[in-house]
Amino acid sequence: MSSGLQSRRVQDSVRPYCTGSIAPIPFVPPSCPEDFRVRELPLEEPGPGDDGWTHLWIEIEKRGLSTAQAVGRLARALGREAREVGYAGRKDAMGITRQFLSLEHVEAAAVRDLKLKNLRVLATGRRARKLRVGELAGNRFDVTLRDVSPERHPDLERALSQLTREGLPNYYGPQRFGSGGITRELGQLLVRGEWLAYVRAWVRAQQGEDDVPSDSPVARLLTALDSRQRSDWRGVRPLAAELPGPLVPLAKQMARRPLDLASLVRSLPRRTKALHVSALQSAVLNRVQARPIAQPRPAERRAGEWRRPRRSPYHNKRTQKNRCPVASSPLVDDSTPTPTATHP
Repeated sequence: MSSGLQSRRVQDSVRPYCTGSIAPIPFVPPSCPEDFRVRELPLEEPGPGDDGWTHLWIEIEKRGLSTAQAVGRLARALGREAREVGYAGRKDAMGITRQFLSLEHVEAAAVRDLKLKNLRVLATGRRARKLRVGELAGNRFDVTLRDVSPERHPDLERALSQLTREGLPNYYGPQRFGSGGITRELGQLLVRGEWLAYVRAWVRAQQGEDDVPSDSPVARLLTALDSRQRSDWRGVRPLAAELPGPLVPLAKQMARRPLDLASLVRSLPRRTKALHVSALQSAVLNRVQARPIAQPRPAERRAGEWRRPRRSPYHNKRTQKNRCPVASSPLVDDSTPTPTATHP
């Protein structure tokens, strides 16, 4: 039996090929870390910095580790909390990647002397403040494709020449949107203000299953959410001992503020909600970037449309990010026609 709520997952739409006139070229994708290398490009070239600056920037190279794993290892080795470590962006786990971190009140010598598995410190210096997400100029990729047929080398050269001339849309991949697109769906519900549907979908995402057993604590929590009786909301407090960790604060908030859906949403981790909105923004960006391919136009205009403007009306000076008011955008709904926005 189940809780009665069927999973409704949003899939990322199929994107058109940039080089549609060239038949697909088979190859074996990267299968080992050495086949996929990434180097983070900082906004400003790191240097020794001012002696009075309290933050240390740290350039690391990691192999087969996610950014979160690398940050955790570094923090533990220095006796610090992972949340104290700053970074500009997350890098792939499957690969050899270089990126910058920051940490306040730590000696450079102690960092340089660290000996960690699959992680090494390349350089250090001083900076004035903590490194924030988005503070990077970009990433440089070095990808090895194996078993490309020699007969297709001319086609490969044509394709690369076309991409060099016209540009390449930097699509977000399926992993950006979560399993089955659930992260994007959560972002869509959040910006629409559909609080009940948002909280229910988030609860189910913590369960990690399409169907929630009807006799489980999670199912009882979902049933209480659907109720318009204050007593039912207050009655979920005893469930806290049986619920998965992330759902405990939610159950306590339900008991504390019965029928107050807005307070439930506010009680969810801020970073989690930001991730959901970011996934929706990424879906909007994918659709905007696909438009020049679906509606061909001169190459010089097409390449220009794929470049993110240095500044936009939604630019945030502190984080150096471009933000889009997706809540009022027709792109929120997959059933809408071709997007009309000019930038994400």
